[in-house]
Amino acid sequence: MKYMLSCVLLAVILSAGALEVIPFGPDADVLHCANLMIDPLSFGGMTDGVSYLYVEEDNIWNPYSHFSGTLPIRSICKVDDNTLLIAMGCGTYSDGIYNFDLTTHEWTINEWAYYPNFVLKCCANNIYYFGDQYGLYTSYDGIDWQGVPGMGSTECNSFSCFDQHIVVNNGSSVYCSNDCGQTWQLSPANMLKGFRFSTTGILYAILDEGTDSDGLWCSTDFGETWSVALYTTNLSSIGPDFGGYLSLGWSEYFAESAVGLLSPNHQLLYIVSPELNSPVKKLEIFPLVDTPSISVLNGDGFYYLCDFLPVGNDDQTIPHPRLKMEAFPNPSRGEIAIKIESSQAAPAQLSLYNLKGQRVKELGTFSLNQGDTNLSKHLNPGSSLPAGIYFLRLESPLVSQNLKLLLLE
Repeated sequence: MKYMLSCVLLAVILSAGALEVIPFGPDADVLHCANLMIDPLSFGGMTDGVSYLYVEEDNIWNPYSHFSGTLPIRSICKVDDNTLLIAMGCGTYSDGIYNFDLTTHEWTINEWAYYPNFVLKCCANNIYYFGDQYGLYTSYDGIDWQGVPGMGSTECNSFSCFDQHIVVNNGSSVYCSNDCGQTWQLSPANMLKGFRFSTTGILYAILDEGTDSDGLWCSTDFGETWSVALYTTNLSSIGPDFGGYLSLGWSEYFAESAVGLLSPNHQLLYIVSPELNSPVKKLEIFPLVDTPSISVLNGDGFYYLCDFLPVGNDDQTIPHPRLKMEAFPNPSRGEIAIKIESSQAAPAQLSLYNLKGQRVKELGTFSLNQGDTNLSKHLNPGSSLPAGIYFLRLESPLVSQNLKLLLLE
């Protein structure tokens, strides 16, 4: 506690003058997880004691309950346009990874898993992973699963990747891979969880074991060595970083907030708003707006924050990363070459939207590099998309960019 008190004394409380805290998502008593990086948007939560998968369909959050009605949804992952993978469980014989059919709205068991913590598709290698009380499991197709050999059979609850680098925990141990999960090495660190890579490849983790070493730890060599970045207690989530400002969440609030930013010089800046004084479950990018934004999943609901970055002494906001996108030819009847210029390295996702704002085609995930990146994508309007006006959307953790396209017959 002595370290947290010292941090509070040094912290700066950000003014709420320009800050926007906007509620989003379904009307539920409790929300456990959110997935806004895939279409359709979805949440896992509970209402009146019943567990639901909330799916956004035609601008309505439709609730779908598994037959048991009691298993909390902990994680959501998309397999294809018709199937979601849902990690559900609370320590019962019905715990597992389930398939949810987006057309029939039916549930089927995919794999039994005791108290599953997450299910995801790793953008580094396109392999599916889930972690539960007995370890980490992988699948190339989202159907057949096998345990990672040599890693142990204790709880796996944290996973993060950056380019070819992956880090997970297994019980108190930390395992790192530098070749997209083909081989794993045991890190010298122990008891770390909640891993998060920054946009520049710095690896952060949480230590929260009731010791004097509790806080935010970081590694600049992908988990080989670690050092403390901030001593604090009750740290619960590491969120995205914005130009060197790292977002953090706590399970208890201090200085009237449970959300803050760690500046490049390691000064703690709290973001103060009444909606943010609830225990934080997850911080993530909010991908549905064009400005830097954070989504906050906490005990009161789901919110996204805009205009939260501090203002410098010269009254200029912190410079935002630059992202420029061009397409050739435009209009087009076939192949479109896409040129992207980025001021920072970051993961990115490319999608195509229609005039109704519906995502009609996912064009893949990749890594942005500093400088120019040339991509080539095949759009076949004659067979897969009707002619018309579309919006090409590039989304990265720092900034997003839209580009209008005209597809011809």
